[in-house]
Amino acid sequence: MNWTEIITIFLGTGIISTFAQLFLANNLNKRFFRFSNLYKDKLDIIREFYKLLIKAEKALNILMSSREPELKKGQDGNATEESKMEIEVFRKNTINVVNIFLNFYEENEIVFEDEIVIYIKQLKEKFEKSLSAHSLATHMESCRPSKAWENAVQAKQDAYDGIVSKDIPDLKKEMKRIFQNRYKLLETN
Repeated sequence: MNWTEIITIFLGTGIISTFAQLFLANNLNKRFFRFSNLYKDKLDIIREFYKLLIKAEKALNILMSSREPELKKGQDGNATEESKMEIEVFRKNTINVVNIFLNFYEENEIVFEDEIVIYIKQLKEKFEKSLSAHSLATHMESCRPSKAWENAVQAKQDAYDGIVSKDIPDLKKEMKRIFQNRYKLLETN
């Protein structure tokens, strides 16, 4: 072997190793970029989910605590149609906020880990149970002051006291803790 052959071999292997390094670096960069985008998308979904949860919780709180527009009565002593419509629109809009939250979760369930899904399913059940109690109490208004109406109002009050005031905030607090720990949302490094 002469020097020209040795130099040719070194140059050849150097070029091959350079191409191999470039190829590997390019693949790693593509994978890192894809991973970082997925991670960012996941965090965006979690942020939006949490914002919608807060809105839904506030809406349910307002709905269940009967802080809706006042029923105005006309000169004949009966509720005006305009007032009835205002309350109906208020109720629909408030329930719609809760439904937007629940739909957002269902559309993005694939993003959430199993541990979080358990909490979210509990939340969903609590929201549905509260809305059901509200719906029954609203429906029973026409039967005032019957025992059935009293039972429906009591069930709504129980749902407010237990679910809306305690259970939902506790579940939300636990999910917040998990999100902050898992995604290092509070680190400033």
